[in-house]
Amino acid sequence: MIKNIFLKIVVILIICITSLVGFSQDDAGYNFPMGISENDFEELEKMPQKAVLTRSFYDAVNLPNAFSLKQYAPIPKEQKYGTCAAWATAYAARTIIEAKANNWTDKEEITKNAFSPAFTYRITEPSNKKCKGASTLSVVSSLKMVGALPLSEWEVDENDKKEYYCPDELDVDLSVLASNFKIIDFSKLFSDPKPRGSKTEKVKLSLSNGNPVVIMMSCPDSFQRISASVWEPKEYPNFGKYGNHAMTVVSYDNDKFGGAFEIQNSWGTDYADGGYVWITYKDFNAFVYGAIELFEYVAPEPEAPLFKGALSVLNTETNKKLTASLIANESSNTYKVNEPLIAGSRIRFYLQNNESAYVYVLGTGSVDTSVNKLFPVAGTTALLNYKENEVPLPSEEHYFEMDNTVGKDYISLLYSKEVLDIDKLLEFLNDSEGTIDKKIFDIFDSQIIPNNEIQFNKNEVKFETFSKDKSKIMSIIIEFDHN
Repeated sequence: MIKNIFLKIVVILIICITSLVGFSQDDAGYNFPMGISENDFEELEKMPQKAVLTRSFYDAVNLPNAFSLKQYAPIPKEQKYGTCAAWATAYAARTIIEAKANNWTDKEEITKNAFSPAFTYRITEPSNKKCKGASTLSVVSSLKMVGALPLSEWEVDENDKKEYYCPDELDVDLSVLASNFKIIDFSKLFSDPKPRGSKTEKVKLSLSNGNPVVIMMSCPDSFQRISASVWEPKEYPNFGKYGNHAMTVVSYDNDKFGGAFEIQNSWGTDYADGGYVWITYKDFNAFVYGAIELFEYVAPEPEAPLFKGALSVLNTETNKKLTASLIANESSNTYKVNEPLIAGSRIRFYLQNNESAYVYVLGTGSVDTSVNKLFPVAGTTALLNYKENEVPLPSEEHYFEMDNTVGKDYISLLYSKEVLDIDKLLEFLNDSEGTIDKKIFDIFDSQIIPNNEIQFNKNEVKFETFSKDKSKIMSIIIEFDHN
């Protein structure tokens, strides 16, 4: 068996919490509402994080020098209560997704079709009648579970500020309308109050793949007093000292101000530069403590595959890539690694995916037939939704080591457009008899894409399918001789 000493079982709880809304006021009379709950960071920590890709994917030379989603953003408006998380997620980020999907670039049209932050806040916090804050995670979760309500369906007089921005209750029919505008999922990019360059890299990669990013930031008073287009903080970062605020990243530019992100705020168009402000990478890393990307299912182009992936195996001691061949059988979905592995061999997998999918990697053997999860690793999500993804397993700093059990080892790859209950799947697999391939087929049956609908590379573990049914699952097996 392949030993994975890094695997842990994590129970993830999503808890909706509320707290007092934060305001920041200085001598000049600035008093903008914020509204992230005091326990926001603790809640964010419980959320699984996006899998870390190989380092080259974050390199500046492999990313556009600048990228923007601003053309799809609605006109910034001013929040009136402690509802910044709803403004950042529903009004800004969810609207960007919708405008991009419909190729809207006219600001008036986009704003007319924007989504209601008041609905999203109230559906998330039904008992917080004064709209005094919310957990960002709970607000984003509502976009996936409930959906978002277009402002065109929010039939409340904007002059009635309490009902328009902080309604006491919602008509049940609104949830039915909102269900048509659910996001498919979201991913945490990071949760870390300490300055780290990897924050910048992860957000740039997400933006360049067309995904808006909601950030949670510790906001000192100087952030309220901006009249220029870039923020120049006067304070040192001190997480916990300042109020926390949610906003949306819409652009980045490596040349602007020495490298900076453009942020859409919810403090009206008189704030900073028309409601937008640039934050340098340095200050972003220092003051932003969390980031979540939102995305919607995008149907593949007519000629694009439904799933397209690969797996390579590296002997970390020799730095040699192991070769593999498709087993010569018309009905086979199994590759065999050509070189046998011995006890103590150290290997690393490189999992590739070039179409958005939830990807799972399982391991088992002919002697020890227990089935273990190799990916997603503890604390990460199975979703690989970028145009190109390569995940090192277990990581670029670690490796798997072959144990003393002689026989055959098997790796199972599962590609799905929907999240799988991996813990329940492991339970079923470990309670059933037969080969790993047979067990998987017995569980999913007609959901498995037939092998004759998969195009296999015969001399490398590479494969793709052009199936049009996104409810299907692609299953690939890799076999090792373990001497």
